[in-house]
Amino acid sequence: MVTQKTLFSTARSLIKYNTSILIIMFVLLALPVSFVVAQTSKGDVARSVSTPLTPPITPPIPTVYDADFNHDGVVNVLDFGILRSEFGRTDCDINPCRADMNQDGSVNAIDRDYFRAFMGQSVN
Repeated sequence: MVTQKTLFSTARSLIKYNTSILIIMFVLLALPVSFVVAQTSKGDVARSVSTPLTPPITPPIPTVYDADFNHDGVVNVLDFGILRSEFGRTDCDINPCRADMNQDGSVNAIDRDYFRAFMGQSVN
């Protein structure tokens, strides 16, 4: 026979249990990771924790100052020579490249296109 005392006891333990679940959920939501729990076809629980979620990094937009690699005040053929000599480098994160205009770690067609946009312009 179920008594009122048993019902209250069961209700209290469910409230404590549900409160604990809510606290755990809030803690998991506050962590900077994605956490997935799924039930497999056999009824087992599979858990997966992935890497921290980070916002994408937006590189700076190059200006005419960035295209004047030799700092002579004009974007000209001398700067193009520097771009040509560094074109294809992928180690700019380790060894800085003057021609890596968008600072993505390599001197490539993107840097060349930025340079073309500034060719012939004066820094002043």
